[in-house]
Amino acid sequence: MRCPCCECYVHDTAFHKADKYVAFMVGETVLSWEAASKALAKVDNPAKGRILLDEALDFRGNFFLGAVGDSCVGCAVWQRCFNLIPRWAMNLECLAIMAVFVPWAFATSLRGLSSTWGGVIQIVAEVYGLFCGVSALFLQVHAICQSLAFTMAHAHTINFAHPPPSNKAVRAFVRFFAAGCHYAPRSTTADPQS
Repeated sequence: MRCPCCECYVHDTAFHKADKYVAFMVGETVLSWEAASKALAKVDNPAKGRILLDEALDFRGNFFLGAVGDSCVGCAVWQRCFNLIPRWAMNLECLAIMAVFVPWAFATSLRGLSSTWGGVIQIVAEVYGLFCGVSALFLQVHAICQSLAFTMAHAHTINFAHPPPSNKAVRAFVRFFAAGCHYAPRSTTADPQS
C-alpha cells in the first residue's frame, strides 16, 4: 500500500489503518500541507497534480483525539507524536493560562459577588487551570514515550539515528506512559533488553 505522507509503498503489516475518530465534530485537520503545495506546483500534468492534491487533502488527523488517517506506521507515529498531540497540549496550555488569568484579572469583580460565590469561582478557575496545565505536561510526556516505544519495538529492524534507551528504569517508565499504543512492548518477554 502507498503511504500518502511519505509516498512510500509499504507492506500491509506496516500500514496503519485509519483510527476510529479521525472525522469527529471538532479537531479534524489536514496533515500534509507540504504535499498539497507540491501537488499544486505540478503544472506540467494537471491530472496527476489533481490526484496528488486530493490524496494530500484526504490525509487527515484529529488533534483532540490523536487520531491519524491511513498511512504507514512510521508516519502515523510521527504525525501523532510530533504534530497532533503537541497541538492538543498547546490548546490545554492556553486554557490553563486563561483559567489562571481570569481570577487575577477580574479580582475586584469577583470580590463584588457574594462572599461565597466569588471565592468558589476563583478556586474552580485555578483548579481547572492547574488541571489543564498538568494534562498538557502529561500529554507531552506521553508523546515522547510513544515515540520511544516505537524505537524500542522496531530497533531490531530499523537503524535509528539514536538507539533506544537501555536503562531498565527508563524502559519501564516508557512502557508505563506509552500504554495504549499498539507498538509499545507490554511485557519483559517482548522486550529483549529488559
